[in-house]
Formats: sequence, C-alpha cells, structure tokens
Amino acid sequence: MTIRHDASHKLNSPKYLVVAVGPAKIEGRKILTPVQYAHMVAIEKRLEDWGNRDELADLDIEKVTNQIWELKEKGGPLHKKNIRVYFSVLEESREVVVLKTYKKEQDGQVSRHVLISAEDRLDDYEAGLLNAGKSVHIPTAVPKNAR
Repeated sequence: MTIRHDASHKLNSPKYLVVAVGPAKIEGRKILTPVQYAHMVAIEKRLEDWGNRDELADLDIEKVTNQIWELKEKGGPLHKKNIRVYFSVLEESREVVVLKTYKKEQDGQVSRHVLISAEDRLDDYEAGLLNAGKSVHIPTAVPKNAR
C-alpha cells in the first residue's frame, strides 16, 4: 500500500512526515535484531519533531554534508552496535527522509561511499524512484481549525 500525502500536511501540522526508503529499511533489518530494529524505528519516528530542540535534545545528530544528517545511536537494546542513520530534511514538503542505515565498525569519519550512497538515494527519492517499499510515518496533529 502506498500512502500519499499532499501539501495540506504542511498547513495542518508543525511536525514532519518521516519517510524511510526501502533500501534503508532492508539495511536495518540485515544488521539489527527485530527488537533493535523496532528501537531504531521508534527513534526515527521522533524526527517528526524536527526543528524542536527540546524534543530531540537527547538524540546525537549532526550535519555531515550540505543535505545529509547523521543520527548516531549506541547502547540500550543495540548493546555494542554502533548504528548510524543518514537522512535528509526536505523543508518544502516537510519531510524527513531516512536514506541509509549503517553499522559503523571503525573509529574516525564516516566513509565517503556511505555519504555518496545517501546522496544518490536522495536524488532518486526526489525523482520519485524510491516509492516501492517505503514507509511513511504521518504524525498526529491537531488541524488548525480544531484549535
């Protein structure tokens, strides 16, 4: 099933849609147990509050390229796994697009090939080529006329 959304979401909610593209979901399922995968999905859904520093203050997020952000998670149900989630924020459509899930195993900066892969997926997403297998988390919001 494909969930469609339109520009009216932008008008009715200060929150963002969180979209996980199919390849990022497949990567996550390959490197995480079901419990760990559910943990990461719950964290990714919190990105609906993008721009609200109070809601996201406990997450380790940094900008790694002009268009790509990195979410770092380790510990808890992940145990010693050091997971990175790469995403982009599309302000006009109010979307946070999860592009890549990666298990970091070496210290230092992220490998260039990981960032290139995320950037390529962003291009494909914006061209409408990554609709198959994507998941869309639509935040619950109070419509303006109900306030």
